[in-house]
Amino acid sequence: MAGATAISTIDLQGHYCIVCFFVVIVFLTVGLGVHVIHENGDLRKAVRDMLVRCELAMGFYRPDVFLESIPLYGNAERCYSSKGKGLFGRSSFGYAIVFVGGVLLIVLMSYNCRYGPLSHPQPARLCVNGPC
Repeated sequence: MAGATAISTIDLQGHYCIVCFFVVIVFLTVGLGVHVIHENGDLRKAVRDMLVRCELAMGFYRPDVFLESIPLYGNAERCYSSKGKGLFGRSSFGYAIVFVGGVLLIVLMSYNCRYGPLSHPQPARLCVNGPC
């Protein structure tokens, strides 16, 4: 949001080198965002896998340890480490936010480079005597 606010007020009309520099920054930011989302998914899976391993070591899945004739946890809990993915894989909503934000910033910079800022602020006019 801050990038869109800053870019929309600066006049980049005809400044292609500056726009290319900002586009590179957007690509680097999107790449960093994708990397962070991917790493968070890996860390989440590793923590959940370790939790299941601790439960196995404590005997939660063996019958007669905690409850008579049945295990404390069933087979569904063994698959806990692979749960929690997004609709199309890992956190697809996070990926969508990063990509859409990057694309919209590039579109805004391209528009600004071609046509100038979205709004041209008008100087304030003070009317003391009569209509302006």
